Parts: sequence; C-alpha cells; structure tokens
Amino acid sequence: MSDVVISQLRDDPTRVDREAARAALLAAPWCWPDEDEFLSMATAVDIAGNPPSLAVGQAPLLTVTGKGQVSLWSWSRNPQGQTTDLSTTSKAEVRRASRVLTRAIPLLWKPQQAQDLQACRVDTWLEGVGDTGPEPNLDGDSLGLSILLSLASIAWDLPLPEDLAISARIEDTGAVGPVDGLEQKMQGLARMAPRIKRLMVASEQTGDIAELATKLGLELIGVSNAEEAIAAVWDEEAVADKLLAHEEEPDGRRRIVEYLYICANQGRGQIKAWRPIRIAAERALEAWIADLDDDQLQKLRLTQMVALRHSGVRDGDFELPTWEWVDKQPPEARLALYAHMTQQCTDRERPSFSEIRERVEPLLANPPATTNAGKLMGAYGRVCAQNDRREDGLKWQIRAAELQMDSFFMAEATYPLSAAFRVSAALKGARLTEIEALWDRCQLGGDLGGGRHYVLLGYAAALRAVGEFDRAKRLCRELVNNPEIVTHVVCSAIRILAMMEPLPDDIRRIFDGFLALPGDEKQIAETFEALMALDAALDDPLDARVRLDALQSLRPKKVDPLVKTATERGLDIPQYVSENYPY
Repeated sequence: MSDVVISQLRDDPTRVDREAARAALLAAPWCWPDEDEFLSMATAVDIAGNPPSLAVGQAPLLTVTGKGQVSLWSWSRNPQGQTTDLSTTSKAEVRRASRVLTRAIPLLWKPQQAQDLQACRVDTWLEGVGDTGPEPNLDGDSLGLSILLSLASIAWDLPLPEDLAISARIEDTGAVGPVDGLEQKMQGLARMAPRIKRLMVASEQTGDIAELATKLGLELIGVSNAEEAIAAVWDEEAVADKLLAHEEEPDGRRRIVEYLYICANQGRGQIKAWRPIRIAAERALEAWIADLDDDQLQKLRLTQMVALRHSGVRDGDFELPTWEWVDKQPPEARLALYAHMTQQCTDRERPSFSEIRERVEPLLANPPATTNAGKLMGAYGRVCAQNDRREDGLKWQIRAAELQMDSFFMAEATYPLSAAFRVSAALKGARLTEIEALWDRCQLGGDLGGGRHYVLLGYAAALRAVGEFDRAKRLCRELVNNPEIVTHVVCSAIRILAMMEPLPDDIRRIFDGFLALPGDEKQIAETFEALMALDAALDDPLDARVRLDALQSLRPKKVDPLVKTATERGLDIPQYVSENYPY
C-alpha cells in the first residue's frame, strides 16, 4: 500500500492507484471524506456506501518526525495492508499500557496483551512537501494512551468512537503526559482524517493548542490520568453491567466477588480508578442479592464501602459489613478490616467512634509486629484526633510509625509520620523532637516514594507552629520547586508559606501558573486560593464566614462534613475547617 494515496486521492483522484486507495480507505475509516468530497473520491476508487465501522481494538496512531512529517497509522488486530515493526520505544509503550490498564480497570482479571495487534501506515503528510519516503518503523512515546484505550476496547469488546484520535504519553502511575509535535499532528489530522472531530490530549497541553483546535474544527478532550481517559470514552456503568452479565453462574459470581474483595484490600494507591470497583460492587449486590451466601454478601459490602471512600463519595445509602463477619476472619485479615472500619468512622462517622474505640483498643493492647497492625494504629490515631483526643491520636501515630519501621516497612511508616507531624502542629509542637528522630531514622530506608513529600509537608506545618519559620520555609520551597510533586501537595506547601509571610513573587507566579491551567489542576489551585483567603480572614468573623461559604461552594463534599462536625461540637466553624481541611 502506498503511504500517501489518500492525500493524493484528495489532490487528484485521477492519478492514484485505485486498489491501493480502496485498501487505504478500508484500513482507516477516519480517512473517508466528508460528504461534500465523497462523490468525486468514491467515483475515483469505485467504492460506495458508508465507511466501515471500527473493529474492536482498532485505533488511529499519530507520529511526527523531526522534519515535521506526520504519519497516520491504523492499529488493529487485522490490519489491511503491509504491517510495520515497532521500535524499542514503542514496544516499551505497549508493555506500559498493558500494566497500567490492569490498574486503571480493576475488573480485568489479568494484564491485556497486544501480541496480535499490529500497525500499518495509511497516510503521510508534510506541509508543502510530497512523500518524504517510508518511515522504517512505528516510533515514539506518544502512543501510550492510544494503545491503552485500544487494549481496553478489546477487554470490553467495545470499539473506540470513530471520531476520536488520541495523542498522549502514559506513565507507570497512570498519569497522562504531554507529547511533542502536537500542532503538526493536528494539522495532519485535518488533512488526512476528516472524520476525526475530537482529539484527546494531556490536560496540561489543552491551553497551548486551543486556538489551533478551534481553527481546525477539533474538539479537545483534556485528561490527566487513565481513569479520566476511560471515563471520557465509555460509560462506566454500562461497562460494569456488560462485565457482570457474563458471570451468571455460581463459579463466575464467586470469582468476581473474590476479585473485588482483593482489590478493596490492596490499598488506595494500588488501584488507580475506584469508581469502576464501586459500580461493579453495587451492580453485583443489586443483581445477585438472592444468590449470594453471607460471606460473599459481606465482601461486596466491604468493597462498596472502601470504593465509596476512596472515590470521595460521601452521600448515598449502603450497608456496612457486620462485626460478626469481621471477627470471623483470619487474624491479619481481621486487622486490615478493622483498619477499614476505623477509616470509615473517620470519613463518615459510621460506625460510631464509641464502637470503634470499644473494639480497637483491646486489639492494639498487644499488637503483632505486622504492617496491618501499623495501619490500624494509624487509622485509629486519625479518628482519635478527629474526635478531640489529639494527644491519643498523636500517641497512636507515633506507635504506628515505630511498628512499621521495626518491621522495616519504611515507606509505610511515612503515612503515620506525616499524620504525627500534623497533629503535633495542632498541639503546638507536642512530641516534635521525638517525631523528628523517627523521621531521621525512616530516611535511612532509602526510596520512600511519594510518602516522603507528605512527611515534609507535615513537618513544615509543625515547624511553623513552633515558630521555626526559616526551616519551615526551606521545606516548603523544596516541595514547591520539585516538578515531580503532585499539584495538591505543592499548593499545600504554598498555603503554609502564606501563613508565615506574604507570598514572594516567584512563589506567586508558580501558584498563578496552576490557576491558569485547565481541568483538575485549576480546580485544586482555586480550592487552595479559597483556603488561603479563609486562613487570612479568621480574625474577622464576618469575613471568615464569607470566605468559608466560598470554599464550601467549591468543595462541598469535603467542607460539609467538617461544618457538620464543628456545629455538633459547638466549635468555631471557620477555624475548625481551616485546621482540619485535608490536603
């Protein structure tokens, strides 16, 4: 197949090889002309009717060379035409997409493989130049998100939308990253693929290309992670129904229930998308309730509870797993389940704090040296602090950190350490020297992952609380100037800086840069702008109320429970929200 027959077909239909042009159009439905072009091109290559529907797994891929040559590829299981080899970089992108997909769609039982997927080049475009010669293979790191969505299409047996192209990197974390040559790719799309009307890119790039997109008639879809990309393409509720519909037999139901239960106990960071987990648990409870035994019922309730909490949903009715079932579980599983129930008490005040205290403290009287015991201590410390028992909360966070480090789980110790620093800050530096010593020890453990950033954030808050402003500022600047740190941590560090001094110009510019970004980044920055306004207004009750209302309108799901708690306890509501708003 000639790589430029479609472009030649538009320029002069009388000069193209009919068979090659017909094969190219059949391989790439995106390249079929709009209606006003169709008659002349259809006559030239002797085709009629509508373009073929996309096959499951079929996706358009875009590459651009250093000279600006844009190539359009058809990625599918049965490509029409000569296939091409993948470069080493592209093969790595395929492997990464397969790994990330399993975390982004927890309902997949095993990583999706791409051995039977291949690519053929269907058109090439370079402004002002004809064919520049064949591209030896499919190369580039901008294919990751396209390949991930192709694999998801196969997993769900649902084709991708026919008007959608994708150009973005995918990271191992599931984050979506920017790519080079996006403007050239957009111009090439407009030339080669008139049926493409939408382009999915990294959220951070939408502002740079918005004007060109409008000019070319392309709708931009900005996404920041794999979960957002999947949700933008397919309706997750319909997908959950489709998956569950294949498992009507007892063995199939048992398999799904057990898998969901395992997901719920893997930890928040291990699953990148909790919404599909929640939907699947809810659908299974609704559809299978008459056929579930008690163990399956309780596991689905636990899964639904955890997924609701991790996806930030605070309203809605659901049943908690029973304590009777929890207490029947093996010792380590029981500790993990108690930690879940304790976290649930913190976030939803259900079960009650009195229930948790009555059951958890005997368990922690002589705990085993395991990571689940440490997690339960940390969860219990958090709920104690929330219920005005901050000294107890600090005690349990310190014990949790000690237990995790004694078991050489240094990365796990960062969670209670960050909480201990925050509680110490609320208690004006209580036990700060002791926590600092634990932190020094923890850092000997090597790579602590993202947990290190949260510890530094809590540490800065504690130093500010005891008047160690210079040290606190240094820690905040270290966080702000690290490009690998997530936006809400950077904004939290900027907020701590604002509590000590008017924001310096360089820090203000960084924060204003977040405000100028689209999507989630902008929303996070706006939230912290409202928080800083609330912090600054606490000495003026009327102004503080106005600032609180503004914050509440931005983040009702996070602020409403804090307002409720402060109201029930007769506390100063703006002050309580300012002190207890989560990162």
